[in-house]
Amino acid sequence: MTKWWAAALVAACLSPVPARALEIKNMRSTYGAFGAVRTDARILPGDLIALMYDIEGLKVDPKTRKASLLTIMQLVDSADVIHFTRENPMDVQVTLGGDRVPGELRLIIPPQQKPGKYKVKLKVTDRAAKETKLHEYPFEVMPPAFGFIGVKAPAVGLPGDIYLAEFALVNFKLDNKKPKAEIHLRVLDDSGKDLSLPLLQQLPRDLPPDSDLTKQNFVPMPFPIYLNRPGRFILAIDAEDKNAKLQAKLRIPFTVMDLGQASSK
Repeated sequence: MTKWWAAALVAACLSPVPARALEIKNMRSTYGAFGAVRTDARILPGDLIALMYDIEGLKVDPKTRKASLLTIMQLVDSADVIHFTRENPMDVQVTLGGDRVPGELRLIIPPQQKPGKYKVKLKVTDRAAKETKLHEYPFEVMPPAFGFIGVKAPAVGLPGDIYLAEFALVNFKLDNKKPKAEIHLRVLDDSGKDLSLPLLQQLPRDLPPDSDLTKQNFVPMPFPIYLNRPGRFILAIDAEDKNAKLQAKLRIPFTVMDLGQASSK
């Protein structure tokens, strides 16, 4: 190898890798933090919006292995009126290397929020690189109606663990101050085939103690599932308000990881 070729090779190896531009990628609405992806952007008042995303192209301090960020989240209506602003400065330890970190934001829609079209505006600033990126998530707040709010359902689980889905039903029609409803909970395979006997909950029979729906028309419902094997599954929830003759349904996909495959080289 000639001296000039060797010198060029050493120089190439020692040259820093060009920094990537800052980006906000893979933003998705989820059923809670690290939850299954939510495809419906129609939100009932009192519901929770959870957004997960990735921030790429960060400038990382080579000595501390930290990135310095400022995120600003705003709730904006169709007339660009700002209803809410939250700022979050943070330093993130990039322990696994690279220039990417996950991001998360959660926003509770107040029960009194007026129906209409809104959007979440997210601004991420890399304070070390002095670079800023913007991203928007549009959604619609619906009029109050019988349905699900506050759904939390993980995207993944592990064999032998207990998978816990949580949700609430709201806006029942009351008869003599009581609801009359049935909720069927099932687990399906990824083709939609039933795998187990359905769990039936009936209201008012299964109401939590001391419930008074005339004061708060809201019934929380946890649904634990024992994960006995890996695979892809669907959590199916069908609810019927018999007083109002209304129905609501929810389908949530989740994956039980195969630890044998995950740990193999």
